[in-house]
Amino acid sequence: MGTLFLVRHAPTDASQEGRNLGQGSDPPLSGPGLHLAARLGAVLAAEVAELAIAPVRLVTSPAQRCRQTAQAIAASIPKPRPAEVAPGLMEIDYGEWEGLTSDECAARDPELRAAWEADPYATRT
Repeated sequence: MGTLFLVRHAPTDASQEGRNLGQGSDPPLSGPGLHLAARLGAVLAAEVAELAIAPVRLVTSPAQRCRQTAQAIAASIPKPRPAEVAPGLMEIDYGEWEGLTSDECAARDPELRAAWEADPYATRT
């Protein structure tokens, strides 16, 4: 039996603005995001020590913001292993909505936005 921690990447300037960040965007962590990732690393390191978990395996999306978060965590954990990049963890593709906020998407194409909110898995015909 093992212990699994699921962690979302720390903030970027774009994510703080509520922008869609998918496969077409790869912003780095913001200054506060780097600080938060380091704090998260310290918290997880304490948890790993308390639970006496070893070895620690880090798996991350290829997105820069995710790799930076994983690196910050690895820097805090004793005897870290390099983070493994898993392409299957890549974000969705927002297409024309890449980098836009929800309000901008709704203003650009209100019918499509309403349809997406009703069923995000529907396809445009």
